[in-house]
Amino acid sequence: MNIVLVGAGRAEPLPFLRQKLENADKTIAVDGGLQAFAALELCPDLIVGDFDSVTLSVVKKFPHAEQLSLPVHKDQSDMEVAVEQALSHQPQKIEILQAFGKRMDHFFANCYLTFLRPGRIFLESPKETFFALEEKRINHLKNKIDTIVSLLPFTAEVQKVTTHDLAYPLVNETLHQNSRPLSNVVCGERPSVEFSAGKLAAYILYNMHFT
Repeated sequence: MNIVLVGAGRAEPLPFLRQKLENADKTIAVDGGLQAFAALELCPDLIVGDFDSVTLSVVKKFPHAEQLSLPVHKDQSDMEVAVEQALSHQPQKIEILQAFGKRMDHFFANCYLTFLRPGRIFLESPKETFFALEEKRINHLKNKIDTIVSLLPFTAEVQKVTTHDLAYPLVNETLHQNSRPLSNVVCGERPSVEFSAGKLAAYILYNMHFT
């Protein structure tokens, strides 16, 4: 099962959103992300939020969608609650759209959410992807040659990092929270990353344009 969530971050091109939503098994509108569904005239399976970034007039356009109303004052973001709802269905993949841009604190919180299920939760846009990597296994990146790959440690150390088919190889190295692992480049057909301990994320930048 593939579940797609749409947040209230930087607005993405409607053709990109439509492609993702129409190919999803389940869709969730997260607060202001509901405006994208309205623009596309698509109905989400679930609406989650405290509705501080979308008007009730937009919400009322979707009477047949399941709705989870949240209080404004709470200890979790709307997106975190939406991700928990998605995880309850045990999906193979969760894609979070419109997770980049606007408020940086919300963006970083979205990054942390990918560590709830490394290798299964992805922040996606037409030009970039962010996701947590799984430790003690080979993470296949499945990206084309010349794609930029930055590895981002989320712990003080990430141990025994080894890469394959990246231009600047790492072999059983320890990564720290600095700029060294930024802007690597895919140079082969089977790029991958593996590490033994710590928390490590990948940021992928590629040339894909929707008009």
